[in-house]
Amino acid sequence: MHIVNFAAGIQNNSSIAIDNIFVKNSTINLSSVSPILNGLSDHNAEILTIKNVYSTINKFPLIQRTRLRDKETIMNFQTLLQLETWKSFNVDKDPNHTFNLFLYILLNIFQASFPFKHKNMKHE
Repeated sequence: MHIVNFAAGIQNNSSIAIDNIFVKNSTINLSSVSPILNGLSDHNAEILTIKNVYSTINKFPLIQRTRLRDKETIMNFQTLLQLETWKSFNVDKDPNHTFNLFLYILLNIFQASFPFKHKNMKHE
């Protein structure tokens, strides 16, 4: 079902109506969709008003995933950063490749230093 049924962007003699909203019709009844003139760009925002939203009870356990951060993991992160040679940055002249390499190294050190921890949450 198409949600947006009006021009979301108008420029010169063309207009577009882009919608990337997916709705499960069996659980909600749509009330209205209307444009919001934001004045920030050539595209208008859309507001979707929903009435009669029916929710189902989640029967699966809720698990919160966070990263373990304490003095020990922070010290490990700093130590691994100091031990990294960073020599490859002096060789490569391509800034995109250099940035991607930096990000790769940083994320690997970050993920090795701050492992995930999982906490069971109660349904409310």
